[in-house]
Amino acid sequence: MEGQWNLLPPPRLMPEVEFPPIIEPPLRELGQPPGIYPLEDWEPVASEPLDEERRTELAERAMRTARAHGQIRGARYIPIGVSFREDKEKGTEWMMAVLFSYSDNRAVEVHLSGDAETVLDVVEAEYQPAPSDEELAQAIALARQDQRVVRRVSDTMRASAILRIGTDPASPLYGRRCFDVGFGCADERSPRVRATVDLSNEAVVGVDEDCGSVVGE
Repeated sequence: MEGQWNLLPPPRLMPEVEFPPIIEPPLRELGQPPGIYPLEDWEPVASEPLDEERRTELAERAMRTARAHGQIRGARYIPIGVSFREDKEKGTEWMMAVLFSYSDNRAVEVHLSGDAETVLDVVEAEYQPAPSDEELAQAIALARQDQRVVRRVSDTMRASAILRIGTDPASPLYGRRCFDVGFGCADERSPRVRATVDLSNEAVVGVDEDCGSVVGE
């Protein structure tokens, strides 16, 4: 028919095929790799279930023993946590309770016997251990009490706190137990208000209402 287009059929698409890998030179006559044994030669390893209740009880006892020690008692320390250690050479187990001194701004490691009854050693170290839940809650609570934060933060805003590690020795906050506390909405990535809290002095040392550089008092 005059004026009719002669349309060609669409090209036939080949299905996607994953070609086998090519290895040069080809692998032939491979023996069994060393260290791999038939499954039937394996033997199960006897193990006892971890008694979490017992470990929790020991950790709590270790922290009580550490805080009652003469070098710790009466000072401004915050408990951080307890870890279980093993001396493989002696075949003995011991524990370490970590606290942070707000007075001296340094960590204190209390070494205890495996039953958490005896203090073996007390070691002071200048580093910032990971914050405890108690510290995070205290930093947020102090920030919420500051009037510069109160006038900008609503009850629906969420708060989060992170430990601030100072790197400038010339800064007045260097080495202190400081936290950056941010307040923002759940559907926003950046906080609307940020406060710097010094737990060593239990004070808010700066508030940034526009989340730029922190401005102090």
